[in-house]
Amino acid sequence: MHPGFAFAVSPLWRSLFWLSFAAWIAIELAIWSRDRAKVKGRRDDKFSMLAIGVSIGIANSLAFNAPRNWPAFAITAPPEALAAAGIVLIWAGIGFRLWAVRTLGRFFRVTVTVQDDHRLVDTGPYARLRNPSYTGALVTMTGVGLALGNWLSLAAMVLIPILGFGWRIRVEEASLAARFGADYEAYRRRRWALVPPIW
Repeated sequence: MHPGFAFAVSPLWRSLFWLSFAAWIAIELAIWSRDRAKVKGRRDDKFSMLAIGVSIGIANSLAFNAPRNWPAFAITAPPEALAAAGIVLIWAGIGFRLWAVRTLGRFFRVTVTVQDDHRLVDTGPYARLRNPSYTGALVTMTGVGLALGNWLSLAAMVLIPILGFGWRIRVEEASLAARFGADYEAYRRRRWALVPPIW
């Protein structure tokens, strides 16, 4: 294990990090499996799921290589603190994303799909955010970047996925606006898209 990784400070932190990282991947695969269920509706994904997958893949590749290739950008903080904070954020993001998925129920789909009986959900995390499941994923990825202990890792895990999420949000909101018209515009104006109070 490369010593530049903050979570590599001890076997305990290393184990906790990889357990958390593996849990994140397993939970994401379980969420993606939901799309196997057939629903009546119109898919309008426009490659946005591919954009998210590619952006997260690139982010992880850069983030895990940064401590080795650019050690000058190491975060100057106790590695134990970085590892602990990163792991807490990983699980906080997982929990928030699962809350969003559970709140949306059967209307949550991995690919953009407006179902025949679709309705706008305004409870739980959707009371303040239009895309809380993406916010949760972004919090988890922030935790991964922080646990790696490198500013470039952190930047990669935050900024690159935002490009994929940005395209997905644009596609999703166009589909919802076409389906709900003025009702969706009023819904959209009352909520942050992804990261309050920035966007």
